[in-house]
Amino acid sequence: MEKSFEKPVLSRSILAALFSGICAVCATELYNMLYRGITHYNPSFIINVSSLIFGPLIAAMFAGILFYFLTTYIKGGVYLFQFIFLILCVALGNVALHSHYGGNLPTFEGFKGLLLGIDVILGIFIILLIPYFFKHNKIFMD
Repeated sequence: MEKSFEKPVLSRSILAALFSGICAVCATELYNMLYRGITHYNPSFIINVSSLIFGPLIAAMFAGILFYFLTTYIKGGVYLFQFIFLILCVALGNVALHSHYGGNLPTFEGFKGLLLGIDVILGIFIILLIPYFFKHNKIFMD
């Protein structure tokens, strides 16, 4: 006898966020290696391997929980979720463009480019992949 049950929406949201967070970690690590290899920018102690692993995962998990609440309690919650994170991504991109890290201009410009690229990659992965993986949950479930 096979028992079938409906998987809770919260678990689908969290798993979709986790899967998109893992994809974002891979993309940001690749961008980090390419950016540092092309520009020879090395002095950032803020953006390192551990912050590039845990930062996108924590942000994606927060986004997944918010996605659950918005889609459960608000009609059109997916579009509201995407709008909220688009605004948040633009705001954080603005902060990245006006950040003041480092004492000299090449260090400052290198940090801005690295932080802005990571912000854009993370925003794209959260905005597009969490709703996609939520809807297509057969990719990581069953």
